[in-house]
Amino acid sequence: MKHHELPVKVIYIMGTGRSGTTIQEVLLASNPDISGVGEVTHLFTDGLLNNELCACGKDIEQCELWSSVLKLSGWNQDNASRLEKLFHDVTSHARFPLVWLNWLPNRLLQNYREENMRLFSSIAELTGCQYIVDSSKYAGRALLLARLFPESVYLVCLTRSPEGLLQAFRKTPASLARSEQRPKHPLMTMCYYIYTSLCFRLVLNAVSVSSVRINYEELREKPDVQLQRIANKLELGNALNNSIQALQSDSEFIVGHIVTGNRLRKKRRVSFQKSEQQQITLSRIESLCFSIMKLWQRLISF
Repeated sequence: MKHHELPVKVIYIMGTGRSGTTIQEVLLASNPDISGVGEVTHLFTDGLLNNELCACGKDIEQCELWSSVLKLSGWNQDNASRLEKLFHDVTSHARFPLVWLNWLPNRLLQNYREENMRLFSSIAELTGCQYIVDSSKYAGRALLLARLFPESVYLVCLTRSPEGLLQAFRKTPASLARSEQRPKHPLMTMCYYIYTSLCFRLVLNAVSVSSVRINYEELREKPDVQLQRIANKLELGNALNNSIQALQSDSEFIVGHIVTGNRLRKKRRVSFQKSEQQQITLSRIESLCFSIMKLWQRLISF
């Protein structure tokens, strides 16, 4: 398949659920030349089929940005189910082996490329931004975008420590968005970590696009330093300076027009609370899972 590059650069955030991808997106997108679009994989499910509100407080068909994107792209309730299946099923965790082995039908890939081209081109035209942040998380989507648009994609792999992930999946927030990860039993968290980290490693080894690995705990402790790392690794120049300065002055961040992602987006304005790593007490079963996860982490050098 021929490559047709995008008129904009896509900064794709790859990571597990509950690993901080939404706050990472907010930090990246809080700059004049960068627009955040949330988890594009779930855009049609949440925005058109389930009527989730945009972070601006309006539904997708009333939102200043997304209503214009829908109009330019020709998307509506009538084709939402088809788009949901295309964007989610093609790159879900279960489909990663097919993506990795390049076993997806050419016609499906062509359709996927065209719809992504339509999405990103519309946003670029409407916002005038040079960069767009997509925080869909899935390794399969990262790999496909890198293959389809090799000159237009940057990759941020956001990981969380095994103990941090075990603790994160204990929690049951009072209100969960449909696209948010549900709590998991420690054994399920362990299996999820092993599988997704293997997928992430395979993607990072396979792609030739610019990429950077960021650790969630380090992001929480020194966010300005990690943003500068991203800027340096991806050669973004001064594109992240606004966010770096805002972090250093403890300013608030505007969430923007994110339809998908965790409940953080509903706050519209957020402040980033720096925090040092804390000692986490694990149960017996969590300790066993943690030991296996750490061993796996060393085995794949991740």
